[in-house]
Amino acid sequence: MSSWFELLPSIYGQSRALDATIKSFAAHHFGRGFQNQEMVIYARSAYGEALHWLRKALMNPSESLSSNIFCAVVLLCMYELFTDTEDPESWMKHAKGLGQLVKARGPQRYCNQLDISLLKSARGLIVMHSMFAGEDCFLASDEWHHMMRQQHLATLPLDYHNCIEDFFAYFTHSPRIVHNLYHLREKNHSDPEVLQEISQALTQVLDMQNKMASWYEKWSRISSPPVETRSTTGDPLYPIILSYADLLDASIYCGYYAYMIIIHEALRAFGYPGRQETIVSYFRDQICKSIEYTAFGVLGPYRIGFPVRVAIETADDVTRSWLLSRLQEFSKIYAAAKPENYKPIANA
Repeated sequence: MSSWFELLPSIYGQSRALDATIKSFAAHHFGRGFQNQEMVIYARSAYGEALHWLRKALMNPSESLSSNIFCAVVLLCMYELFTDTEDPESWMKHAKGLGQLVKARGPQRYCNQLDISLLKSARGLIVMHSMFAGEDCFLASDEWHHMMRQQHLATLPLDYHNCIEDFFAYFTHSPRIVHNLYHLREKNHSDPEVLQEISQALTQVLDMQNKMASWYEKWSRISSPPVETRSTTGDPLYPIILSYADLLDASIYCGYYAYMIIIHEALRAFGYPGRQETIVSYFRDQICKSIEYTAFGVLGPYRIGFPVRVAIETADDVTRSWLLSRLQEFSKIYAAAKPENYKPIANA
């Protein structure tokens, strides 16, 4: 994500909507960081200005699909995640708009460093919106997968890039697995029609499990494995934590842990034999032990948000209480982490 932040100064002054968005986002984070309430208030004012100019830009055919407007929409969506404490659904509204814009632009428009970096930083939000909205993700298509795989950022080794793109291609199918899980879990499993649905869903999950096993074998060869170390906070529940080579590695590992929870929770719900609960518990603990490292910095809560959400869905009472206390800490800078916003996906 930092790669496109570094590009913002070079595009400032090209769009009123983007300029106001940059001012809003920057003022908010500086205001929070330096506990300057005047800057936070100014950020909210600039946010209103940004929305005004964005609406105008979206009505202009020559500007609506531009890189500048795409950047403004991504930043505004992130601004809502960090600031809106009154409406827990506000990020969903912006994420929906973000997804609609990405889709309307089409794969062919993502051909420069800014567009590529923006898409790859925002695509997780698009998948999350699909999951909570009960929709299949439009990014789960060969056309989108091919485009994103072809757009190689020079900052990453090619094999590392390809492995990350393989993971994300598989991850775009996670909303369908989650929807099937919640749809079929409470159904009458003696009904022949339900059994047929379960059989089809189970086939898809087992196929994804095999793909992820092959992926992880490759990933574990090219990435540095996490290292166990003692918590700097002396945490009583997780005194031993996981440390990673860097935050990108940490993000991919945590995404993998979350996807493994989803897959094995689905296998358990569909009655597939095996130690599914034990496996789910293991990957949940891996997420919990990764929080101290991965949630570091201003963007840390955003980085770890989805894995924590998945962990909470399957947590026992003690672990859930521990996770909610972590979220309470995150919510001081990341409004979307307010514990009351973490209602079950099934009720979202």
